[in-house]
Amino acid sequence: AFSRANGDLGLGLREIWAVSPNVIHEAVFIYSGEDDVTNSATDTVGIDVLDAFEGGSAGRKSAQTNRNYHFSNLFWREGPRVTFKAGAEITHERSSSVSQDDFAGLFTFSSLADYEAGRPLTYRVTQGDPFLEVDQTEVGAFVQADWHVNRRFTLFTGLRYGRQSMVDDSDNVDPRLGFAYSLGASTIDRGGAGLFHQDVDLFLIEEVVRVDGARQHEVIIS
Repeated sequence: AFSRANGDLGLGLREIWAVSPNVIHEAVFIYSGEDDVTNSATDTVGIDVLDAFEGGSAGRKSAQTNRNYHFSNLFWREGPRVTFKAGAEITHERSSSVSQDDFAGLFTFSSLADYEAGRPLTYRVTQGDPFLEVDQTEVGAFVQADWHVNRRFTLFTGLRYGRQSMVDDSDNVDPRLGFAYSLGASTIDRGGAGLFHQDVDLFLIEEVVRVDGARQHEVIIS
């Protein structure tokens, strides 16, 4: 068994400025924080007897604090034939954690008879430094133009760029192209294509950094 306590807090501020009847500027700031603590009911070694039972420690012991700061702004200008949009955003994340999962060790037995005879199949334990702090900054910017070719046909063109500080990849240029065509009073045909990059979650980066062989490592004895 294990217990878990979790708490989070969020705060958002949004400003919209009507510069003129055709021009709008929008700014958004969001702060979010989360605290998570997990503890096994016992700190004894874990026992896993295949197809029989599990006992001892659940192998869960960790505490994590995440803080996230996000700022974005959008510029929008609507003309008689072309609507222009441009924006940028920046997100900074910080994670501080203490992870001692599987520090108590785990014996695995292939059968109940082997358990009674004291013949484990494997022993597995994680060792090393449980403390870790990771910071990451993500930035992105885009431009988009919607061309009203005529009353029936609209062409959408756009370009986006994104970058992460913890990922060694800087050629993330994403073009977009789409259209909307009115077939009649009640039917609109839409289509589009583009290149999309997805940010790598800070949780995945944290796991890679934690088990890099210098901070933590796993020992498995057959």
